[in-house]
Amino acid sequence: MRYIGVDLHTTQLTVCYMDELGKERIEMFKIDLVDKFISSLDATDKVAFEATGNSLFLYKKLFPVLGDSNITVVNTCKFKLISKSVKKTDKNDSRLLAEYLSKDMLPKARIKDEFNARIYGLIETRDNLIKIIVSFKNQIHNIFVQPGVKLTARRVANEKNLTKLLEEYEFDEATMFHLDLAKKAIIQNDNLACEIEAKLSELKDQMEQIDNLTSICGIGLKSAMGIKAVIGDISNFENEDKLVAYAGLCPRVHNSNETVSHGRITKMGNKLIRKLLVQCAWVSIRYNPIMKAQYEKLRKRKPAGVAIIAIARKLLVQIYFTLKYNWYFNDTANTQKEIKVFA
Repeated sequence: MRYIGVDLHTTQLTVCYMDELGKERIEMFKIDLVDKFISSLDATDKVAFEATGNSLFLYKKLFPVLGDSNITVVNTCKFKLISKSVKKTDKNDSRLLAEYLSKDMLPKARIKDEFNARIYGLIETRDNLIKIIVSFKNQIHNIFVQPGVKLTARRVANEKNLTKLLEEYEFDEATMFHLDLAKKAIIQNDNLACEIEAKLSELKDQMEQIDNLTSICGIGLKSAMGIKAVIGDISNFENEDKLVAYAGLCPRVHNSNETVSHGRITKMGNKLIRKLLVQCAWVSIRYNPIMKAQYEKLRKRKPAGVAIIAIARKLLVQIYFTLKYNWYFNDTANTQKEIKVFA
């Protein structure tokens, strides 16, 4: 058996082969010669590399030879030894990966399958487009605030209202140019976001259990697809606590001697799923009387931000069991459910 650390880049691989006695050998392969690296492996070898943009590419190459159990994709957020290393070289990085792999001390990251990765990418892109739209709308609000005009959100909500707004007011040439530019940017990015939404609607039938998720009060189609794309196969999580930890919604725990304290959530997991869950939690407390009651109870002793995070966590636990047991909810309060598997 050998322990192999791979420092993966877009153009090359730096590979450290380490045997059970600690003897090492380092080789470099151009990315187009990755098959040569694969041919150097035995079925008993263990390989580790950091999660990067092209880690799925290498994983798919390694899987037929090694299987999933002998491949470790390293969670870079939890393994800071490389990024904070004083001696930051490709050779040293691959050596560290091989060494810590031999000691079974590498934190693992989950690899999304190709379809879920594409869905995740589309939802993330749409989220970025919405941020751009909001940014330009804020610019318009700021321009109008300067002469003392307070705009409502509706005035910049769509192309028709924006056009009417710019026709009603007259500013200097530079300001009008800025307003027209912001208007075009809002319309263009909004159209792109709508295209993504249409594509997601087309692709929803290719994802399993989306109808199960949307039966949960507060979860819409885009949120359901984003959450499912992040989670993937629910059987990868041993229990609901593992999923909560993966999403970064569990509190930090400080345990020293006889003192145990709990802090804020770790935020160590996937950022997109946390954002989607919080958005869904706000909708849930509006329409689900049970969640609303729990939120109001929490608000008596905690700030709104802390309370909504607690509701998001409860929602994620509900998602875990919904996916695990194929629940489908028949009422808004999510108390009546049936086991429903969609073809």
